[in-house]
Amino acid sequence: MRRTRKGRYRADGQAAFAQFMPNGPSNLNAYKVMPEKLGRKLARQPDYRQAAYPPMHSDTFGSDGRCNGERLRERWNDWILT
Repeated sequence: MRRTRKGRYRADGQAAFAQFMPNGPSNLNAYKVMPEKLGRKLARQPDYRQAAYPPMHSDTFGSDGRCNGERLRERWNDWILT
């Protein structure tokens, strides 16, 4: 695999390497180059990422109309200022 000037591995090299080593490539553009059948077998396939890595923030609101982050900030400020 050759490196680009920015230090990232090229997509075509990572796609070829994925045929021998079943780790998902770090360059997500490699999925555009590799066969779809191979890409579906890898854990880091872009379609799987949304389900595997849910958003870290919670935008679900409770009965008081505030999200969990707002409640947490309020509890933190109450504790730290006491």
